Amino acid sequence: MKYHSIWLVFFSLFLTPVFAQSFISIGGSASIPVGSYASSDLNNGCFTSPGVSFGVDGVRVFYKNFGVGADVAYGAHPVKASELATALVNNDPFLSDMYVRSDPYTSITAVAGPYYVWQFSRRMVLDFKALGGIMYSKTPFLLFEPEYFMVGPDYYKTTSSTDKSFAFKAGARFQYQLTNTIILGLSDDYVFSKMSYGFYNSRGLYYKNKNISFIDCGLNVVLKI
Repeated sequence: MKYHSIWLVFFSLFLTPVFAQSFISIGGSASIPVGSYASSDLNNGCFTSPGVSFGVDGVRVFYKNFGVGADVAYGAHPVKASELATALVNNDPFLSDMYVRSDPYTSITAVAGPYYVWQFSRRMVLDFKALGGIMYSKTPFLLFEPEYFMVGPDYYKTTSSTDKSFAFKAGARFQYQLTNTIILGLSDDYVFSKMSYGFYNSRGLYYKNKNISFIDCGLNVVLKI
């Protein structure tokens, strides 16, 4: 309920006519995992590789260069299946080979907060943001096909797990004004969240804690409204 109230406040700001300037943008990004999210460590890593992100954000500037905005984005990061297979073989003396098939990690991030917009020439603008909100994240479905030195299962699988948690997003964007209403933007954003994914095994429910962090470098089309 509290998240619904926060978004209601921000969307009501966009409908209020007293603001001096506003813009909305849509774009796509190359999304680069960093930290343990990109690590090829069996205990803490996620074995993710660069993926893609698509998002939309809107900003209202209401006091000098300061404003508020909201940002929603979807991201997908493939799993380095061959590296995961190699790590599993190296970790198990009874394994001679392993084949892994995997879906990507996916996430939806919805954040809001303050923006600072600096127009340093007639056509060029920089905007900065530090936003907080929520991330919904889903782990991949994994299918393992092992080869053992002796007897072992033909295959086993790990089903997907989901979690949602607080998310932080900070970034900057360079804007170049093509016309009075259309602007081309280059953005660079850092996103971070801590997840606790639940899984089941023969002993019951257990959790894996993962840090989800990535950098989105993208191209945006910005409309001044």
